[in-house]
Amino acid sequence: MRLKYIFFLIFYFYLTTNIFPQITDQELGASDIYRVRAGLYDFSDQGAVNIKVSVWGYVARPGKYIVPDYTTVSDLLSLAGGPNQSSEMDDLRIFRTLEGGTEEMIKFTYDDIMWKETISVENRFIPKLEPSDVLIVPGSPRFFFKDWFSMGLQIFSALVSVISLYVIILEYN
Repeated sequence: MRLKYIFFLIFYFYLTTNIFPQITDQELGASDIYRVRAGLYDFSDQGAVNIKVSVWGYVARPGKYIVPDYTTVSDLLSLAGGPNQSSEMDDLRIFRTLEGGTEEMIKFTYDDIMWKETISVENRFIPKLEPSDVLIVPGSPRFFFKDWFSMGLQIFSALVSVISLYVIILEYN
């Protein structure tokens, strides 16, 4: 009879905690919260020269974009759905391959593109998009109250399961 209870508690412990995770296709590479879908988005203009650029990183819709030549970086960010809550807008980067095969990285901030407290005549660095540019929006996942609460609840559940298993084992010995 004791053996039945022990197996039941082990099975309950297995179901209620993440100590024994099962690997699925969703877990390989990214969690459900930060998994993104990428695609090809066509915003071409029939009366203009169109270029192919890419947007990767912490934006709502990363992927490859076909946009008119006159598209600015802020327009491209808007087409990509804008930066998400985990993005770091102080360190935007454009990777560009030059004609000689060399690569160039252009760093700039979102403040250079959009925000200024007053209108001024000073020169700001706003890069122009060229064909095959890759815009990178870096970032890092941030934990909010619900994330911390979820982790704490999992730890609490595991502790309760272990303590109840220990009490039942002591009770039957």
